Amino acid sequence: MQPHCLVIGAITSEMQSQLEAKMVLHFVQDMDNPDLFLHEQGHMISYIVTNGHDGVPSRYFDHLPEVKLISNYGVGYDAIDVIEAHKRGIITTHTPSVLSEEVATTALLLMLACYRELSFNEAYLRSGRWQKEGNAPLSRSADNRVVGIVGLGRIGEAIARKLAPFNAEILYHNRNPKDVSYEYVADLQEMAKRCDVLMIATPGGASTDKLINKPIIEAVGDEGMIINVGRGSVID
Repeated sequence: MQPHCLVIGAITSEMQSQLEAKMVLHFVQDMDNPDLFLHEQGHMISYIVTNGHDGVPSRYFDHLPEVKLISNYGVGYDAIDVIEAHKRGIITTHTPSVLSEEVATTALLLMLACYRELSFNEAYLRSGRWQKEGNAPLSRSADNRVVGIVGLGRIGEAIARKLAPFNAEILYHNRNPKDVSYEYVADLQEMAKRCDVLMIATPGGASTDKLINKPIIEAVGDEGMIINVGRGSVID
C-alpha cells in the first residue's frame, strides 16, 4: 500500500506528478473542513509536504500520530513548530540554498529600483506624462554606496558579491565576525548610521523579532534606505 501524504499549500504540477507516483496525496487547500479530515483520517498520514509560508498549524499535530517527516520546500521554517515536531520524533527538512542567489538578486533589484525611481518613472512614461510634460525628475545614483548587511549568511554573502560592480562599501552585522574581507560592525545602530542602505537578510524568530526598531530606523535617516528580504517580523 502506498503511504499517505498531506499537502499544505500549493505545489507545482511536476512536484505533484512525482509525489503521486509514490504516495496518496491529500490537499488541504481542496478540503472544506481540514480539521474534520484530520480528526477522522489523520492517523493515515505518514508525510507532510508544505512551504515556508503555510507551514504546519500547531493544532494539526495531535491528529497526526503517524507522521514521520515534514518536508518544507522553502528556506524559512518558522511557520513549523520544529520543537514540537522533534518531541514527537518527526524529522523536519527544508531547502536552505535553493533560492539564495535569486533572493540576493531581488535585493539588488529593489535597491536599484528605489535609487532610480523605477516605479514612478514607469508610471510617468505609461501615463503619457513624459510626452506632455517632458523628462521626469532626475533620480539618485546607486553607485559608490555604503551598504550594511544584517545577517551575512548565504543570502547576505550573495548580496555582497552582486554589489561588487556598483563599487559598494560593504559593512555587516552578524552574531559573530566571519572570515571575509568586509567590515564587521558589532553595534547595529552604529552601522545603521554609517549606511546609505541597510539590507536585512537575517532569519525570523524570537531572536530577531523587531530587531530593526525605532532607534535603528532613525539611525538610517530620511535619506537612507532599508531593504528587507528576510522575515517581516524583523522590522517594527
